[in-house]
Amino acid sequence: MLKRALQGLKLGDLVQGRVEEVMLSDDVLINFGGNLLRVHNETKRPFREGDSVTLIVKTVDPIRFQLLPDRGDQKRRGVIDISV
Repeated sequence: MLKRALQGLKLGDLVQGRVEEVMLSDDVLINFGGNLLRVHNETKRPFREGDSVTLIVKTVDPIRFQLLPDRGDQKRRGVIDISV
């Protein structure tokens, strides 16, 4: 069952979160509006605690996001899988 933070998401929706913890397994713990979700980082981008991320919903079943690069990082794009 998806957490409340993910219920009702539609293709193209933007989701903002904050990195709470970076794990050794290429997983990242992200806070989405008070809900902590473990996501798998398939990008080559290294994340740090406190980083803000903006994701766009690419598919809803299963839920998949694409990382939107910040202005200083326009050339890097990737996909983040979410495991709930």
